[in-house]
Amino acid sequence: MSSFEIIDESNKKKATQIAVQIVNSKRADILMKGNVATGIFLGGVLNKEWGLTGGKKSLLSHYSIFEIPNYHKLLSLTDVAMNIAPDLKEKIGIINNSVNFMNKISIENPKVAMIGAVETVNSKMQATVDAALIAKMNQRNQIKVMLQEMLIF
Repeated sequence: MSSFEIIDESNKKKATQIAVQIVNSKRADILMKGNVATGIFLGGVLNKEWGLTGGKKSLLSHYSIFEIPNYHKLLSLTDVAMNIAPDLKEKIGIINNSVNFMNKISIENPKVAMIGAVETVNSKMQATVDAALIAKMNQRNQIKVMLQEMLIF
């Protein structure tokens, strides 16, 4: 624990500001929400003066990671809360965000699964069309972050 700096701040807005500024200054790589209201957390991340987006519109995505006692590896889930109806470009950005995060925690080739309501492409369901396009783009090396495997559910 000696390699960690602990900052004791009981005010959640101030704690959020300090944490965001530490990530902004590159003294930390990952910002974790913890026990802070989502509004306070996003207010800090999106702050035009010292937030992580630098005042410009950047794609942010929610990311959760789970260590399940009876499962043999980490399981993660991305963007169940922030991007309500992402388009194809935003979906690729969300994948890039999640793969970049996994790389930061030393998982070099994460497997990605796009989960939808059905298993096959259905032209009336844009999510299935986008999933098929993203899988093909990955096969053709068109996505910034290359995935070991793209699974579609």
